[in-house]
Amino acid sequence: MSTEETNVQTAVAKLIKAGFQISPETLDMLQKEPNPNQIVDTFLSTNKIHPLETPVLKPTHFQLPRIEPPEITKEKDAKPTKPITQPTKKRQPAEGIKSEIKILKDPTPELRGKGTIDDFLSNFQDRYYRLRDILSQRVDGKGIIDIQDAMKSKKNTTNDKDRTIKIVGQVTKKTMTKSGNIAIELDDLTGRVTVIVQNRDPNLFSKVQLVLLDQVLCIEGAIISSEMLIAKDLFLPDIPSNRRNNRAKEDISALLISDIHFGSQHFLDKIFQRVLDWLQGKEGSKEHIELAGNVKYIIINGDLVDGIGIYPNQLAEITIHDLDSQFKGLNRLLQEIPNHIQVLIAPGNHDGVRLALPRPAIDEKFLSVLNDSGTEVTSLGCPSQVSLHGVNVLIYHGDSLVDIMAALSKPEMEARFVAMREMLRGRHLAPIYGKKKDDRIGTTLAPEPRDWLVIDEVPDILHCGHVHVTSVGSYRKTLLINSGTFQSQTNYQKLIGIEPTPGIIPLVNLQTLNVKTLNFTQS
Repeated sequence: MSTEETNVQTAVAKLIKAGFQISPETLDMLQKEPNPNQIVDTFLSTNKIHPLETPVLKPTHFQLPRIEPPEITKEKDAKPTKPITQPTKKRQPAEGIKSEIKILKDPTPELRGKGTIDDFLSNFQDRYYRLRDILSQRVDGKGIIDIQDAMKSKKNTTNDKDRTIKIVGQVTKKTMTKSGNIAIELDDLTGRVTVIVQNRDPNLFSKVQLVLLDQVLCIEGAIISSEMLIAKDLFLPDIPSNRRNNRAKEDISALLISDIHFGSQHFLDKIFQRVLDWLQGKEGSKEHIELAGNVKYIIINGDLVDGIGIYPNQLAEITIHDLDSQFKGLNRLLQEIPNHIQVLIAPGNHDGVRLALPRPAIDEKFLSVLNDSGTEVTSLGCPSQVSLHGVNVLIYHGDSLVDIMAALSKPEMEARFVAMREMLRGRHLAPIYGKKKDDRIGTTLAPEPRDWLVIDEVPDILHCGHVHVTSVGSYRKTLLINSGTFQSQTNYQKLIGIEPTPGIIPLVNLQTLNVKTLNFTQS
């Protein structure tokens, strides 16, 4: 190796040690300079640039010393020079594949509710009609009648002992009777009825255990009075058991992450940097680097930053005290994502948008730094539904998971899977509305004329976050994935019993729908 090459390598090593990277143009500039070490030493001793603000240095960042032009030599004395070759970056498999993103559902452009009584009424009517329509399309949903018509039929029929009817209604109350049965109050747009589910039918009794308040369901039963019937069966809208899921034709993957919480003192910056290094091919085994080369999409499902004043005593646990600076700091990190990877972003409850669901997309001003870097970003509302190379992905931060898990009274690990499964079975992402037992406030729903939480189109992947625990499962060929977090346990989480699993990230192959969980906490 020549002295010139050694000097260039030494100069580059100094920049890397200081936390900088250099562009190919900068390398070319240093290779052409007679004293690259002097240029780098001058830069490091005088510059005011922080590596997080400007991680990639260009020639314009250096104050080059003036160099007198060399004397013109005669052609016969000139020595041939070897052309300088730029280091070539290995082309990743996903880099040669064109992105295919179709937005199937995004509430952002259509949010216009004003919080009036009419808006609330329209929202619940919209939920009822759309879920009733799904129920009526089931084989066992034929013959549904209104509650009012069902109760009138009691008065007009002399012998109802063996006669059953089917009604669809929304659950307004669910209680245990003195005899150990369960009573459900059900109403539709025409009336209300009390449904008794008897404990002597163990199969039906186990079904009713999973029924949630405000769910829309179908009851088949026998009328015993003008206000009551005995249930013989009940079922939810559910998703088809014989459905075929969609798969990409190309061998590409989507990395699912959420709950970064940049700006929190509990943000695990070193673990997050390892993910970025892995995506750039700098980190991991040969097998893992090959996996990184197939990543075409990254979905960031809410809580990108920690926000301000979201939970009690939060200000004592954040390092950046304004929202704009939190986003700027995160965007500088996200700029390291290779440009061939498409980034999709949806908001969580910490990201400076309204708390009530559905949420609009994050304000473009918070993502401007990222957009200016050349990283392609698709900003969506919550919930949103997209097609990635034909694979249908439902993106929902998951605020209601806590409510559903509490209502199911299941062991914690089981409850997370069951809560996501019940979203699909009930075809609604946040069925429980308003104040719950012990005066705990449930998930806040905005009174939009359309209920954006209804699951009209069955997804191939349901991607949630919010609970900070990674989990992977499936129900009737739909992947149920929670993407964990990059935040260690906060004092508030400790108080309410949340034990996060940071740095464990699901990677979905869109061609096979196989899922790998990558653990970036292990060295």
